Amino acid sequence: MSEHASESVSQRPRSVERAQRGSAMSTVTEARIEADPTVPVIHITRDFAGTPEQLLRAHTDPEIFVRWVGPDSLSSHVDYWDSFAARDGWLQSGMEVGINEGYAKLDGLLSDGAV
Repeated sequence: MSEHASESVSQRPRSVERAQRGSAMSTVTEARIEADPTVPVIHITRDFAGTPEQLLRAHTDPEIFVRWVGPDSLSSHVDYWDSFAARDGWLQSGMEVGINEGYAKLDGLLSDGAV
């Protein structure tokens, strides 16, 4: 994602329950979410047990991205990239739930070697 774009993601209910993970899964870390007042960017900060290469692939490979982004109760499909309006909509949506649940799923993909 570039500095001048933010994702627009459409979401629909998930048809498959999230698989249970074993005790090897790390403790969920809460993401810090902040809007940049000068550009249409949302800064999200969180630690993962993965390499920079794995995390880049998780954010740029559409097949992997839709496996972890968003809350557990929804599945996602990337429609387009937008700007300030999309960013502000995300921030007002209660996205913290989806960010934190999605990142927990990404932790599982990383620990399972799927990325």
